[in-house]
Amino acid sequence: MPRKINTCGATRRLARIIVVVVLWCPAVVLSVERDAIHSELWPNPSLAPAAVVRIQLQALASNDMPYVDAGIEITFRFASPNNRRVTGPLEKFGRMVKNPVYRPMLNHVAASYGDTKIEGHDAYVPVLITARDGTKAGYVFVLSRQQSAECEQCWMTDQVSRLAIPAEPSGSEDGIAI
Repeated sequence: MPRKINTCGATRRLARIIVVVVLWCPAVVLSVERDAIHSELWPNPSLAPAAVVRIQLQALASNDMPYVDAGIEITFRFASPNNRRVTGPLEKFGRMVKNPVYRPMLNHVAASYGDTKIEGHDAYVPVLITARDGTKAGYVFVLSRQQSAECEQCWMTDQVSRLAIPAEPSGSEDGIAI
């Protein structure tokens, strides 16, 4: 049986090779530094669904650190291949995240996570965001465990839906439930 290759790892190795090749150009130094800071923030089969969502939201909470839209870029890495086909490329995804439905996630000040619900290869992670202006927004992240060779067995985000939230959230201790 042929050996299956996790292409996420192969992509990271290729990126490192490219970085080594282009290091001779001083203009690329900034690019190398920014990639090194976030080099570990890639889909990985060892990450649980809640961990994937936390990585995405922590990245969006400091979206422009260490460079403009770094958080959006990291979030896009964790979008499933099917999600990327619909919402990509990255520039289009960035415009979507900046629209009013998802804008509260950008540079938010707090996130409360509800209980993760796993049903087979699908997972649901509810989140309550406190935006910079103090408003609250609820979302449910829908993830799936990837079966294709690309990021095999990784949990990746298929969609994020805005939830209507009551004046006083109830449910889990963290404030939101599905």
